[in-house]
Amino acid sequence: MQWHGYGNESLPSVVRTPPYNESREYQTTIRAQQSQIELLEAEVVRLRKKLSTVPAVTSAPPAIVISNQPAVTPPVAMLYDGCKPFECGICHNRFTNFYQLTFHGKHYPQSPMTKVVGKQVPIPVGPKHCPDEQCEYAKSMGKSLRNLQTLKRHWQRVHQTDRPYACTHCPPARQKSFKTRENLKTHQKDCTKNGWVCRDLCPAGPVS
Repeated sequence: MQWHGYGNESLPSVVRTPPYNESREYQTTIRAQQSQIELLEAEVVRLRKKLSTVPAVTSAPPAIVISNQPAVTPPVAMLYDGCKPFECGICHNRFTNFYQLTFHGKHYPQSPMTKVVGKQVPIPVGPKHCPDEQCEYAKSMGKSLRNLQTLKRHWQRVHQTDRPYACTHCPPARQKSFKTRENLKTHQKDCTKNGWVCRDLCPAGPVS
C-alpha cells in the first residue's frame, strides 16, 4: 500500500494479525468451569434428596442418666474427703478405690491377689442415693445422683458440718478450717500472700 501525501516516500504495508489464541483458551477454561459447576450442583441436589429420606434421630437430654444398675446408698464415712476405704491385706496401706489397691498388689508378684484384696470388692458404678434421709436425693425420695463423685461433692457442700482441715498459717485466734483439702489449698495461697507467717510472735494479726 502506497501513502500519497508529502513526497513520494513509501511506508511499510500494514499486516493484519489473526485473532489471539488466548481468547480461545479463555473460552475453553470457561466451558470447563461451567461443567464443574453443573456437576457440583447435581451433587448438592443428590445429597439433599438423600438427607430428606434419613429419619431424624432423637436423643435423650444430656442431664438424664440412663443406667441399668439400681442406685445404691454408700455409707457416710465414704463421702468424706480423703477417705481411703480399701486396705492392703499384706502391708495394710490404704487406698481411695479398689483399682488402686489391685494396682498396688502388683508389688507382691509372689502373693496371690486374693491375699492383697481379701474379701473387699469394688464399689458398684452407677447412680447413688444420698445417705441423709431428709435429702431430695435420698432413696425414699426416688431421686439419685449420677455417680459417687457427684454424691461426694453434693454431700460435702450441703450436709457436711465438720471441717477437719485447719490452716496452719492462720494465727490461732483467727484460724480457719475447711471441709476439703482443695478448699484448704486455695485458702493457703491467699493466706501466705497476706503475711500470716509469725502466728506465734504476733497472733493478733498479720505482719505489717
